[in-house]
Amino acid sequence: AAAVRELLQRGEETLNNTLVESAASVLDRYSAQIGDTQALQARMDQLRTQCAGNKARVTLGEGQRKAGALTLRVGTRQARPSEGAAPPA
Repeated sequence: AAAVRELLQRGEETLNNTLVESAASVLDRYSAQIGDTQALQARMDQLRTQCAGNKARVTLGEGQRKAGALTLRVGTRQARPSEGAAPPA
């Protein structure tokens, strides 16, 4: 229980979602040995809602490219008017 409390405390201080999720994993794995987990679970749920607003949400399945794919640009580069490039002679 001490490890879960420590992870939750650090997660609360920094709003680091990874620490809160680590606490959830420890609590889930060792809930039988920890015993009364309701208070810790309630605190964890509260922190999850606080941390959820701070993280960038990844939308799965809505990307324009496949996992590991690269966007290759082909063709010649057009000179922008602001660059002042003279046309080739």
